[in-house]
Amino acid sequence: MYTGVLSCTYEDDIGSLVELLRACALYKLPEPLSEFAQSRLYPLLPRSPPEAALEVFAIARRACPDVADPSFRCVREASAYLLLRSAHHLFGGAADAAEASALLEYAVQVAEHAVFNPAVPRGRSGGW
Repeated sequence: MYTGVLSCTYEDDIGSLVELLRACALYKLPEPLSEFAQSRLYPLLPRSPPEAALEVFAIARRACPDVADPSFRCVREASAYLLLRSAHHLFGGAADAAEASALLEYAVQVAEHAVFNPAVPRGRSGGW
């Protein structure tokens, strides 16, 4: 039975956390579990291979096609940055051009949304 306490032995394992994020997206698991997966993935993504960022980005894109959707925003923006930074490595060569251009177009849309619509920290209601 779920007690509200997470006992996670793999919080530094990028592969397991990506699979947890995938399960959260696919099965619409409770938001706190999704937020946990995102909060653990966020610092791991820059230290992981670019393919991990591509996989996380694809999961977030399928789960929330609308860039304005606040769900998965944390990992969507982080993985979009890493995807754009590593595009030459990920898509240089045998990648499907149509799929690569669709992913990169969405990554640019995510970046634009992040710049022009910054997230408001929780607990803040607009004023200083």
